Amino acid sequence: MIFVLSTMDYVITYIGIRQGLIEEANPLMIWLLSLPFIWGVCVRTAMICVLFLPLHILKERTLSKIGIKVGLIANICVMFLHFYWISKI
Repeated sequence: MIFVLSTMDYVITYIGIRQGLIEEANPLMIWLLSLPFIWGVCVRTAMICVLFLPLHILKERTLSKIGIKVGLIANICVMFLHFYWISKI
């Protein structure tokens, strides 16, 4: 689920920036979005795997459960922000 939400975040943000509808404030994402689309998706996918795959493997531990929940909540909040700016168009 985190993978799907993060990938959707990247694609929607990429489209929004290319169409001049939004701006990105995160310096890492600014760099990532400056790459060609395919490279950006590949790097974003690698970032998700590096950050969340260990948590998924260790899913029985309390810290991992908290990390996964925080990741899901953060990605869901970002999706609500995307839906907000899309609804304003």
